[in-house]
Amino acid sequence: MSFQIGYVGLGNMGTPIFLNLARHAKANAWPAPCAWNIDQSRYNEIRAHNDHLYLCEQLSEVVKRSNVVFTCLLNDPVAEEVYQRLFATVDAKAKVIFVDQSSLKPKTSIKLEAAAHKVGASYLSAPVFGRPDAAKSANLVQLLGGDAKAKETVKPIFVPAVAKRVVDAGDEVAKGSALKLLGNSMILGVVEMLAETYALADVIGFDPEVYQSFIPYGDNISKGEFNGVGGFRLEAGLKDARNALSLGADFGRPVSMPTIELAKKHLERAEELCGNDVDWSALAIALREQAGLEPFRAGIDVLAASSTRPRSTYRLRHAMEQYKDDYVDVKRPEDDSYSFRSRQYSLDVPQPSQPQKPPSPVKPPLTHNSSSTSTNAATSSQYDHYSAESTSALSAQSIQSTQSAQSSAQTANERRMSVGLGAPGGLAAMTSAGQRTEEPVPLGFDEGILRALCEMDGALPLLADRIKQSITSCKQVATFFRSRAEIEEKYARSLVELTRTTGDTYSRADCKAGTFVTAYNSSLKVQDQISQNRLRFAQRLYEMSEELQTLAREGEKARKTHKETGVRYQLIIQDAESVVEKSKSRLDSIIDDLDRILAAKEGEALKDVRGGGTYNTIGGPAYGGAPSSNASLNSGSGKSKLGKAMKTGGLLFKGKGAGSLQRQEDDSRAKMDQANETFTKAVAESKQLRKEYFNYQLPKILRILKEAADELDLGTQYHLTRYAFLYETMTVSDGMVLNPLGSPEEGLGLKVVFENIDNRSDFKSYMQNYAVAKGTPRGPRREGPYDQGYQKALPPHVQRSNDALAASATSPQPQPSPQPPQSFNYTASPQSSTQAQLHASPQPPSQNFHYPNASVASTNTANTNNTLPSIPQQSSAGVGVTDQSSLTSFSNEGWAPPGIPASTGSTFGVDLGEQLLRDGTVVPKIVEKCTQAIEMYGLGSVGVYRLSGTTSKVQALKAALDKDVDAVDILSDEWSADINVVCGALKLWFRELPEPLLTYGLYNAFIEAARYDNDRLRHIRLHEQVNELPDPNYATLKFFMGHLDRIRKKESINQMSVSNLSIVFGPTLLGAPPEEGGLNLEHMSFQCKAIETILDKYHEIFVEEEEDGEQQS
Repeated sequence: MSFQIGYVGLGNMGTPIFLNLARHAKANAWPAPCAWNIDQSRYNEIRAHNDHLYLCEQLSEVVKRSNVVFTCLLNDPVAEEVYQRLFATVDAKAKVIFVDQSSLKPKTSIKLEAAAHKVGASYLSAPVFGRPDAAKSANLVQLLGGDAKAKETVKPIFVPAVAKRVVDAGDEVAKGSALKLLGNSMILGVVEMLAETYALADVIGFDPEVYQSFIPYGDNISKGEFNGVGGFRLEAGLKDARNALSLGADFGRPVSMPTIELAKKHLERAEELCGNDVDWSALAIALREQAGLEPFRAGIDVLAASSTRPRSTYRLRHAMEQYKDDYVDVKRPEDDSYSFRSRQYSLDVPQPSQPQKPPSPVKPPLTHNSSSTSTNAATSSQYDHYSAESTSALSAQSIQSTQSAQSSAQTANERRMSVGLGAPGGLAAMTSAGQRTEEPVPLGFDEGILRALCEMDGALPLLADRIKQSITSCKQVATFFRSRAEIEEKYARSLVELTRTTGDTYSRADCKAGTFVTAYNSSLKVQDQISQNRLRFAQRLYEMSEELQTLAREGEKARKTHKETGVRYQLIIQDAESVVEKSKSRLDSIIDDLDRILAAKEGEALKDVRGGGTYNTIGGPAYGGAPSSNASLNSGSGKSKLGKAMKTGGLLFKGKGAGSLQRQEDDSRAKMDQANETFTKAVAESKQLRKEYFNYQLPKILRILKEAADELDLGTQYHLTRYAFLYETMTVSDGMVLNPLGSPEEGLGLKVVFENIDNRSDFKSYMQNYAVAKGTPRGPRREGPYDQGYQKALPPHVQRSNDALAASATSPQPQPSPQPPQSFNYTASPQSSTQAQLHASPQPPSQNFHYPNASVASTNTANTNNTLPSIPQQSSAGVGVTDQSSLTSFSNEGWAPPGIPASTGSTFGVDLGEQLLRDGTVVPKIVEKCTQAIEMYGLGSVGVYRLSGTTSKVQALKAALDKDVDAVDILSDEWSADINVVCGALKLWFRELPEPLLTYGLYNAFIEAARYDNDRLRHIRLHEQVNELPDPNYATLKFFMGHLDRIRKKESINQMSVSNLSIVFGPTLLGAPPEEGGLNLEHMSFQCKAIETILDKYHEIFVEEEEDGEQQS
């Protein structure tokens, strides 16, 4: 039995699985599998790996060409959308089986299974365990959940083509998806714990490489290498983590999974830091960030270098390089570490006389009374100091990053134009940024522009608005590319359809032939080449449009993230300043109360106040005020203030004793001390936050936003210049197709092709073939009817005298005796030679004479010098007359084309019994010849019979054997150089037998015998059916099983076990009858089991039975 396989979704996992299926189908001589992918840019790459496949342009083609359709899709919404389109094209009679290798939610699998049943199809949940490298080597673990009958049907496909083993998850389709999620949850938990222990080991001081071999992901985490190619993508891991958390609820009982919940949070954080196109072990980045460890600089470098498109990981890597030493936590205490992501990398500026250390999380007190202008001035001075101190630390990394960017840009495309904002020089350099200069504009990051931005008020909204403009421009360019691609694709496909339909129409119409049709077909090929150029150009435009859309999305994400970060910092500073204002108001209120208490006191207390004694207020040095504030109480303003206090407080404190006033004074002074301390701390914290923001955080945020803006601008310009280059290349390619400038082997130009039309030669050929093509003309003929004595008209080049004409017309001539058949160009005596010249031109063929084929008739009519069997003639009144009796006998003898012996019969497609009876052999000659060559050259060949030879060579060997099996030397180098060609021809012979070797009549009996689970009973029942075979089939089966037995004995070398051989020959030797459609997927496993048992018990069935028969005789 053979499968017609289809595949949807050629991603990192789908592509190697499909290629393995294609190789397996080719080895088993199944129809070429087909595939479809939404991104068809990889089709050429896939075709280069295997020619036994078909890549569809439309999704509906997969269902029409397949009876088993595999899918490997990204997530649940994509799967539902794709399956909705697949089910819309399903024919209920086809009984299609859908095998879904995606990791989906169980409820999604149940939904898809129900939809499949509505259209008469089957749906299996079949996720896999393994990474892309395991998929490439066919070492996956395949899960299967769903209908039992459908599972038994498709199981023979998986091993060894896809997986090393198959795990049955049960007859409920949801169990397959659930088992996949459980397995991934276990692996994710291990990776989470591994990342935690690696971070702890790094804190303690252990070298992670000491125990990196404990688990495969240990090497990734210890080296910081999270490249997504060849691994399990973070995006897929995050999806599975979310599905696993809801898995219990899907089955009616929610289960708490704190480890997976924590791992999900770390995956989400890792996705924010480095995107989703990385391995899921990148969650270690979030662990290291949380533990306060140095980031994976090397790993992110590898990731950024491996990326084929601009990604946010570049910005992360660059930020890590610039701010790699320490980071400061300025988050609010009440905010969660995941809801408020304010932990950022920053650079602590080392002081000349102090060692470098991380800043303390406790903010030191600083003076608050500073205006915005003075603060900006101080910040500018401090930033200059920061730049001067950190130049040595930043310059090397900036130069290295700049050189790397320039080198990669120049290597990517020599036509890429330089772009930038001009030489460093502050904002003045921006005025000439749009002007082209003689020298290329530098590509490196402009530190002068960054310094100018740091000194500006409103730099953050400026950059945010600039990035918004760049994003809009990028999207507009992407839209233009996509629209242009649609136009080019429509034009190219219309041109392809035009050339195809025009060629078909011309071939069916009665049009000119000869050199004209050759030139016309060549011109159509030129048009087809131009359409292919346009299709490639459209494909590149689609890719560029997608890359620009991705770049715009990442720019929007960076703009939003870092703008929000800056706004959060500003809110923190505003809150700190608000706390300062409140604490100052409270302190002023307490001071007013104290003044009133002092004013209410009498006697010495009043004198002390007037004399500016020992009592201190907010103006005194004890509370941090300026010394000049003491004098204010002795001045006029002090007297008025005291008078005001006495007026407002006199009545309040009237009648209170001195002791009570003293206690109130003491309480007020204690409150004032506490309020003054709170105010001082608030001022210090506010100033520390402002310093940190303007010196560290704001420059860092502005740098990242500026890099995002540069990345958008450079990416957009790069794709525009790439568009110009591709446009130019496409135009030049079209010109080279129309008029090649190279050697003649590259083809002729369109003008030369049309100039080579030879109308004169075409007309001569038309004249020569007209009689054959059109038959006998209907008009008057030069010759009259033979039976009325009309003489044949002479050709114009034969010159005869009037006397000779008269003599031949009147004088009687003796009647010649019949001659044996001769050719028209025979030579004889002079007299007969003259007659031969007169009658040598061929006559119209009679109704009783039939040419073997049309080509022979056409050739001999066009060229009279060719040798044909002559027809005996009799002369009547000097005119040659055809002997009808001899012509009839000639027609009845039959005639075979030269080079094919008449006694040789066909080999392929002929009944087995007729072949043996005709050839007089016990075993077909082709089987003997092929098995002899295979045993001589192929016993040690890996994958013999499983791997197929080149199709063209197999067909050539088939044609040679079909022509004359005895004349073919299969042992010659021509055929034995690739033993897979011989194997392919032999398998093809078995498949083309009118009836399979194990016969249609015994098919059901063989299948029922193979159903027995007991090995001994199955052996006995199959032995009984083998004995029921006709003698030719039995002898051939015995001979061929002996051959396969010798092959499987070399299993250690050729890797062809009994199971592998039975998979190859099961559906071929035991094919389903025509009334079952010739393809019964339900019985395929039993077909393979029957052949496997017969081959495994070869000696018991054939050898021992023969020995017993000889002993009895």
